[in-house]
Amino acid sequence: MGDILMARALLEPAVRSAVTIQSFDELLDVNALVDQLRVEVSKVAAGDMGRPEAMLVSQAHTLDALFCSLARRGQKNMELHNPENAERYLRLAFRAQAQTVRTLEALGELKNPRAVAFVKQANIAHNQQVNNGATEAPRAQENGNRPNELLEHTHGNPLDCATAAAAGRADSDLAALAARDRPADG
Repeated sequence: MGDILMARALLEPAVRSAVTIQSFDELLDVNALVDQLRVEVSKVAAGDMGRPEAMLVSQAHTLDALFCSLARRGQKNMELHNPENAERYLRLAFRAQAQTVRTLEALGELKNPRAVAFVKQANIAHNQQVNNGATEAPRAQENGNRPNELLEHTHGNPLDCATAAAAGRADSDLAALAARDRPADG
């Protein structure tokens, strides 16, 4: 029973985070960290996004400072004619700059979430269209078309995709759509 309780505790996000944070700063009490993380989680769950927003802004500033420091070190190494080290520092600087952009994008997404659109999906294949939606099934049954008929040849024989078809003229059984079957120009 003790192992189960320990496993539950260690799988709780606040506990896992507290243990990780403590590994970077051993002076912090893990139980106090767990308690404070639970408070922060509760705030976010209640809709208070002040702390996550503050974290992202602070991290963006920290990443910007890191970028500037690494860029200066890269420039100094260029002055010292040490191109290998200059390249290393500049690559790290540009990584910090890219992470700054991603952090600011995350902040923008947090402040102004994208609108979610629910769109009916249409899968279009070669000479075939399959619409995924509740309105398509009754219409298909009215026309006498069953979904599995799309995969069968006109005489009820399954299509053989492994053999090559004989070269020939266009299928004479097919005809142009009548004006009533065509979509209206919009």
